[in-house]
Amino acid sequence: MKDKNANLPSLTAIGQTLVKHAHTVNLEEKRGVVIELFPFIFEASSRMSARAISRFLKEKHKIQLSAVTVSRALSDLKKSWNQYFNVIEHFAKVFEKGCYTSRMSDFLFDDKRFKELTEGLPIRAYKGHWLDLKALCQITIEDDQAADILREKWYAISLDIRLKARPYIEHRLNKKQ
Repeated sequence: MKDKNANLPSLTAIGQTLVKHAHTVNLEEKRGVVIELFPFIFEASSRMSARAISRFLKEKHKIQLSAVTVSRALSDLKKSWNQYFNVIEHFAKVFEKGCYTSRMSDFLFDDKRFKELTEGLPIRAYKGHWLDLKALCQITIEDDQAADILREKWYAISLDIRLKARPYIEHRLNKKQ
């Protein structure tokens, strides 16, 4: 009589295939998605459960984030907001440096101030500073790119939600002071 288990793979073989698969899965991609979507997940969580958010993302956008992943991001707001701020901080610093007149905390939470600062960027970039043309062009391009990234990734978030994020990232905003 034949042994029932003879055709089954060994547990070691199963374990090895599991490890191989684990190395092919890009976990950073999933972490990046939850970080990039975090402000919107945070806002949606006031009206939807983690499971509903997960289901919506899967059905409407083919993005697989488990309810557990969504819940984990929402359970540690300080960590999640700081991870999100990592995405935009460099651009905020570049923009702040190009402003000459405004601190990051002044324009990140004031849409009107940001709009004032972004109007006429090329002129504002060198106002009061005598720079050679090459340096002038570099500052202008960097400022403009930083403003575009901030518009896309920070100002696309409602002001109410950005203000709720402020206490979690305040220590980073006040480093220079």
